Amino acid sequence: MDSSSTPEEVASFLEEQICIPSTFTQAFIDYCIDGIEFYNLTLDDLEKLMKPILICEKIYRHIEKHSEKASSNTCTTVHGVTANNCCDTETFP
Repeated sequence: MDSSSTPEEVASFLEEQICIPSTFTQAFIDYCIDGIEFYNLTLDDLEKLMKPILICEKIYRHIEKHSEKASSNTCTTVHGVTANNCCDTETFP
């Protein structure tokens, strides 16, 4: 997975590579969290998306480990919208 991944690819990656249940990964599809948005998520963002803290920390460890690779491909966010993402990322539950 990289910064060009779709929300569906992000969800599949989390399920297949990090063993996150689909009941949690569906939020990435529902809120249009693509590869760019994924690598810019903070722990606070993850906690707003999902309540189980252990799941949040597991995903966040992966983001921290790989975010340097992805940061070279990120777009600037304007009003919560990136060039590759039509969803408003400020509307977490």
